Amino acid sequence: MRADIAGRSEAEDRLPIRRAWLTVCALALLLAIAFFPLLFNKVPVYDDEGYWLEIIRQFLHHGSLYVHTAGTSYGPFYFSFMGLIYKLTGQNPTLFNGRLLVLLFTALTSGILAATVWRVTRSLPFSILCQVGTFCSLVFVAGNEPTSPGSLIALILSILVYSLVSYSVRQRNGLLIVAGAAVGALSLIKVNVGAFAAAGLVVAMVVGNLAFPRWLRSIVALGAFFLPSVIMFQRLSNVNVATFAVLVGGSMLGVCAVMSVDATCLPARGLLASVAGFGGITIVSMLWPIFTGTPIGAIASAVFIRPLQQVNLLTVLPVVGIQWVAVLITALVVLAVSARNKLGEGRLSPGSPLRYLALSVGALFVFGLGIDSSGAGRFGAWLPAIVILPALAVIADVPSQVRLALRFIIPIAILQVLHAYPVAGSQMAWATFLMFVPASIALSAGMDGLRMWREAAPTLRGLMVGSLCVAASLAAGLWPLSLWVNYYDLKPLNLPGARFVRVDPLQAHELRQLTRVVKANCDSFYSVPGMNSLYIYSHLPTPTGQLANWAGDLTRSEEREVVSQLSHLQDAGKRVCIVRDVNSPFYAWNPGGIEANRPIGRFIRGYQRTIAIFGPLATSEVTPRYSVSIRGQ
Repeated sequence: MRADIAGRSEAEDRLPIRRAWLTVCALALLLAIAFFPLLFNKVPVYDDEGYWLEIIRQFLHHGSLYVHTAGTSYGPFYFSFMGLIYKLTGQNPTLFNGRLLVLLFTALTSGILAATVWRVTRSLPFSILCQVGTFCSLVFVAGNEPTSPGSLIALILSILVYSLVSYSVRQRNGLLIVAGAAVGALSLIKVNVGAFAAAGLVVAMVVGNLAFPRWLRSIVALGAFFLPSVIMFQRLSNVNVATFAVLVGGSMLGVCAVMSVDATCLPARGLLASVAGFGGITIVSMLWPIFTGTPIGAIASAVFIRPLQQVNLLTVLPVVGIQWVAVLITALVVLAVSARNKLGEGRLSPGSPLRYLALSVGALFVFGLGIDSSGAGRFGAWLPAIVILPALAVIADVPSQVRLALRFIIPIAILQVLHAYPVAGSQMAWATFLMFVPASIALSAGMDGLRMWREAAPTLRGLMVGSLCVAASLAAGLWPLSLWVNYYDLKPLNLPGARFVRVDPLQAHELRQLTRVVKANCDSFYSVPGMNSLYIYSHLPTPTGQLANWAGDLTRSEEREVVSQLSHLQDAGKRVCIVRDVNSPFYAWNPGGIEANRPIGRFIRGYQRTIAIFGPLATSEVTPRYSVSIRGQ
C-alpha cells in the first residue's frame, strides 16, 4: 500500500515536468513556424552567408582548416561542429539547409533558456515569457546573418547558463564540467566571447564566496571592474567607447557589491571541475582539423592573433546611451541592500509584500529595457539596472537557489555585452539576449511572493503573461501575420541551394541573370567584394579556399595563393572571370583604393573587359550593380 502511494506521488511529481517540457518544445516549434519568413525573406547584400558556407564546404572536402580555407578570426569548434552536422546528414552546405540550421539553433536556444527559468522557479508562465523574449531578440539577427557563428554562440551560452542554474539548485561537479566545456567551446569559436564567459564564471564562483580568501575575492572584483577598459584600451580616447567601458565596469562593480553582501560558501574545487571541462572540449575541438592537416600554429593564429587585429581591420563602435534614471535607481538599491541590517530588516517584516512587489516591478523594468535596447543610443539600456535584480532578491529574501542562480547568470550577461566591441552590428543582439533570463527568474520570484498572484486563477495568470509575450513581440517589431503576408508578396529566388528563399522581384531577376552569365562565360571566377553564394548558385568550383569577403580578410601570402591559382587556371585555358559589385562602398580594389597595390588588387586590374553589367546606376550599398569582366581592356 505504501509502495503504491509512493509510486503515485513520484508519478505526480513527474507530471508537471513532462507538461513543462512538452509546452516548451511545442512553443519552440510554433515560434520557428511563426517566424520562418525572417530566415528566408532576403539575400543580404553583404554575403557573409556565402562566405561561411564556402569555408565549411572547403573544410569538408579538403580539410586543412585555415590552409585550404579562408583566413578567419574564428576558432575550430564552429567548423568542427558544423562540419559534423553536414557529415552525419550527408548534405552539402547551401542557403536552404544553412538557414534551417540557424532557425533550429535559435529555437533550441530559446527553449533551453525557458528550461533554465523553469529549473529554478518551476513557473511555466515566466519560462514561456523568457522563451518568447529571447527568441524575438535572436530571430531577427539570425535572418540578417544566416549561418553566422553568432547563432551557435547563443546556443552554447544557453547551455552554459542552464548548467550553472542547475548547479544553483543542486551542487554537482558534473554540471560545472559541462559549464567549463561550454566556456571552452565559446573560446574556440570566438576567443573574446569565451574570455567574457570565463571571467563571468570566475566572478560568480569567487566574489562573495567565503571558501576563498578575502584578498582573492577583492582582486577578482577589481579585475571585473577594469576588464572592459583593458579590452577597449586601443579606443578609450573615444568618448563613446569610454562611456561603454565605464557602464559595463560600473555594472560589474555593483553586482560584485551585492554578491559580497549576500555571501555564500561554494566549494572551491568547482573551478577545477570547470577547468577539466574546458580542457576536454579544447582537445576534442582540434582533433578533426589537426588530423586533416591543419598546423597547430594556424589554429593558434586564428584563435588568438587574428582577433587582436580586428580593431585595425573593421571598427563599428556601438552607440551607448546612459539611462540616468536606471543609474540612480540602481545606486539607491545597492546602497539599500548594503545597509539592509539597519534599514531593511528594521522597517519591513520578512514577509512584507512590498519587498516582492519591488522585485517584480524591478524585473519588469529591466525586461522592458532589454526589449528596447536595439536602437542607436539605447544599446545596453538595461545596464546597470540589471544589478537591482540580485539586490532586490536579497531584500525580499527569496529562496537561496534563486539568489544563487542570479549570482551565476548576471555577471556573464553583463560581460557578454562586450561582444559588441569592436564591431557593433548583429553582435548587439547576441550581446543582449541573456539578460531576459535573470529578469524572468526575478519576475517569477517576485510575483510568487504576492498573495494575489498565487491565488489568481491559472487562466488569468496565463492570460497576463501571454499579453506580456505579445507585447514583447510587438515591441521588437515582429508580428507573424505581417511577416507571412510580406513573405508571399516576394518572389521565389529559384536558384540552386536556395529553396524557399524569396526576395524582391528585381533582386531575384538580377541574381538569376548574374548566375546565367557566370555559368555561360566562366569556368571559375573571383568576386570583389566577396559574393561567395554565387558558387552555390552556379555550381562552379572555387579557384581556391582562400575566398575573401571583405577587405583585409586575407593576408598578402593568402592573396598571392589566390593570384597563383587564378593565373594557373588562365594559363591552362580556363575562362576566368572577375565579378564585381561596383556600387558597393566596400569595393576594396577600386582605383586608388587602399587595396589597389596588394597582390589581388594588381591582378584584377588586368580584368577590365566587361562582358555584362546590370543593376541600378545609383551608388548605394543596398542596390548592387553587378559586372562580370574577363582579362583585357
